[in-house]
Amino acid sequence: MLLLLGLGLLAACTTPPVTIGLSNVTLDLTVAMDSAGKVLFPESPVAFENPLPGVSVASVTIRGQARLAQSAQLSFDVYAADASPADLGCTKVGTIATGYFYACDPGTPGVDKVSQETLAFHNTAGPVPLTLSGEVLARGINRRSLYLGAVVSGGTAGNKLYLERLSATIQLNVGK
Repeated sequence: MLLLLGLGLLAACTTPPVTIGLSNVTLDLTVAMDSAGKVLFPESPVAFENPLPGVSVASVTIRGQARLAQSAQLSFDVYAADASPADLGCTKVGTIATGYFYACDPGTPGVDKVSQETLAFHNTAGPVPLTLSGEVLARGINRRSLYLGAVVSGGTAGNKLYLERLSATIQLNVGK
């Protein structure tokens, strides 16, 4: 009887994961080359395609794919921030032609690496599957302020890196 009561309480305290869609992220590699070794973030945060109003997120895993506009030999790591890179003291870079971005040092407080491994294109345009995780993703979704960026090694001027088909699988905080 106590076992059944304990299982009932456990079931009441957990919720199934929920999946929401996220907007694509585009990085102009001309700007990335000019900001070598820096995390390049778009000026605007990721948009939530079907947000969950009034909930608290405990953990997040984002899955999607990366691809290039043109085949290239390059590798990259994905980073996230839960506040505007401008508010983190990062440098605004880019032009009207490339778009404006923020370049941050990878060690900037509030900027965390969220890719589990370095992703690479080997003279292809992709797509390359990606999986992202980390506490900053949950904080960003809770704050409705999530920025995704990358540190890129290699590439060619005029090329673009797309992070697309992004979906966030979310575990909600129970009772919050």
